Parts: sequence; C-alpha cells; structure tokens
Amino acid sequence: MHWRHTVHNVPGHYSYGASEVGTTCMISAQDWLDRPGSVGRAVPPFEAYIADEHGNPAPPGTEGPLWFRDTSGHGISYTSGVRSGNEFTLGEIGRMDADGYVWITDRLSDMVVSGGVNIYPAEVEQALCTLPEVADVACFGIPDEAMGERLVALIVPADSAKPPDPADIATRGRALLAGYKIPKEIHLTDSLPRTAVGKLDKKAMRSRHAVKVDAVKVTL
Repeated sequence: MHWRHTVHNVPGHYSYGASEVGTTCMISAQDWLDRPGSVGRAVPPFEAYIADEHGNPAPPGTEGPLWFRDTSGHGISYTSGVRSGNEFTLGEIGRMDADGYVWITDRLSDMVVSGGVNIYPAEVEQALCTLPEVADVACFGIPDEAMGERLVALIVPADSAKPPDPADIATRGRALLAGYKIPKEIHLTDSLPRTAVGKLDKKAMRSRHAVKVDAVKVTL
C-alpha cells in the first residue's frame, strides 16, 4: 500500500494493489481518518468482495479471502491466484463494510485451518499483545494429525526476568478470543525471527518449530 502526500492543495490518498494489476483499491486521506486502517474501495475496472467458504460473496463484516473481479473485459495478466479468467486474489485476508470499504487483516498463506475452522493468526497476535506480560508475539500453524493444523504461539515476555506462565496466558486469552482461537501450544522465546525488511518470518518459525524449540511449552 502506498501513501501519496498532498501536492498543490490536492488531498493525498492511499492506494493498494500489485505491480501486475495496478491499483485495486484507493482511499482519500479524509476517508482514512474516518475509517482508520482501511485500504479504501475498489477502483474501476475492479470490483472487490470477500469470499465465504464456498467462494461466494460474503455479507458485510465477514472476514475471509479478498477477491477482485476485472470488469474491463480485457482479461488480466496476473497469473497467481486467478479463477474464472477475470477474478483474482492478491493473497490477502480482509473484511468489507456495507459501503465497500476494505480492511486487510492477514495473509491468506498464514491462515490456519484447524478442525475445519479458519483461524487468522493476526487476530490472535493482536489480542495477545494487549496482555501486559507480552512484548511481542507470532502465531502460525503446524501439521496436526487429528485437526489438520494446530495453532502455535511464540511469545517474547515483556520482562525476561519474570516470564509469564504460558498456561496463564492461554487462560486469560479466553477473555479476548473464542476458545478455538486459543493457541494449542504457547512457547516463550527471547526474540522472533524477522525478514530483512522487518516482517515476521513465519516460514522460519514453522521450520524451526518442526525441528527444535528452545522455549517453555504448554499443550492445552
């Protein structure tokens, strides 16, 4: 997403999209202040919708995969995440309000499907980060024979000298999240691996966790 500053008294705006397809959503500075965090509404020739579990447009406020439809009739050159010729996804999870404004909430590749239920790690991370004992957190899925995947949380304590009890974190998390969103494993760690641009490296976490985890663990 890009921010374009005010120039010659022309209000700035946010734009969201990809180099392969250009701008798909846009929001003015004033609209952004009214709807913090939104990437705006779809711009022509695109239409946006949130897909339900069957791939159909979901009701406003529903969280799910964000899809775009190209109405130009010229086709699109984007080759990743395309279906029906003129519909594509940029790999994001989002939600849309009744006025068509879109919020990006997570990456589709990070979504965890546990027991047939979709869990969005970013939502869990945001909730656990509100606990005073938590300085940083990352959640991700690993294979589980019974559930398909199970959610794992790596937590950096706010005070390493007084680390929290993972079981207590899980218990308090139930006041913030639905029960199925509580991580099945919680590990304490000194730091979280990040990419060169500072993003959480979920791939490295999953790989490291599969081999060895030097952390406190609780299985719920």
